[in-house]
Amino acid sequence: VLKFMREKGALEPLSLDLRKMNLDFSVQALLSLGSEDARSALRQIIADPGYASTVRADAMRAASILGDRKALPALRAALGDADRSVRLGAVESVVALNARETWPYLVVLLAEGKDPADFADVIGGLTKLQVSQAADAVREAVERTAENPADLPSHERTHAEAITYFRTVKAVSALPVLFDFLMHPTPEIRLQSVAAVRELAGSNLGTLEEWKTQDAEWRSGKVAEWRAMAGGSEGSQSDSAAAAVPDSGSLSQNRPPNGESPPGGSSARPASALPQSDDIPSAPPGRLPEEPKPGAQTFTPSASSASRVPPT
Repeated sequence: VLKFMREKGALEPLSLDLRKMNLDFSVQALLSLGSEDARSALRQIIADPGYASTVRADAMRAASILGDRKALPALRAALGDADRSVRLGAVESVVALNARETWPYLVVLLAEGKDPADFADVIGGLTKLQVSQAADAVREAVERTAENPADLPSHERTHAEAITYFRTVKAVSALPVLFDFLMHPTPEIRLQSVAAVRELAGSNLGTLEEWKTQDAEWRSGKVAEWRAMAGGSEGSQSDSAAAAVPDSGSLSQNRPPNGESPPGGSSARPASALPQSDDIPSAPPGRLPEEPKPGAQTFTPSASSASRVPPT
């Protein structure tokens, strides 16, 4: 197909080396055409669970390369897909399209995520979209990954992405988590947390070299001093975070004041995470795109296509 299109000059308008894109051949063909019919076909591939997950993820990348915002309904639905590669492909694509209005769907991934391994990519996407409204959802997701201290090293990437997010959106409410991360077993996470606390709490305690080399007892003393400073500050930005600073350094104890879990358990969507504004999409997460209208051109792949997943 690509050879035929090259002979017909169909690839000339798109200055991409498709062989380096590592995309499925059928998706490459549609990407190279770039027409409205081709874009419509890509949208249908994204929405159709009958295709292999790798082909659907490739179609998402192609749609984002073409800047096709009409693919957003299918991408929003794909955020809730059972296949991780499809979910993460959708996250990557909505970020590439700079679709900031999809952030409530990303929050759902954090609150009701099928796999905590998704968290790093989702939080990274929220950082790139600069969505400050998701700060509570990010904090709660991070707290869940840190409930068992033995699991902290396995979530390093999530914690690093969360620290970057908190610094980017100036999330003072995240100070309790950052205070706890000052005692993180990973040195790099500790140093990133020091930089974040300095920015958000507006104070300096110890040099970076000291935080890198001193023992746990020294760090614990500094953390206690920082907590006291945050709690004693009035009329400042850090004062607003002091009410949320827990008495204990354990992330697992960061719970609502009455000690109860949020309605629906820890996986329930945080009510404060979603804005009451017009930028929330009207279609709920998980809804597939509407069927094409009668007379509209559709893309019907051959049943013998190698890209198609055979029916079970």
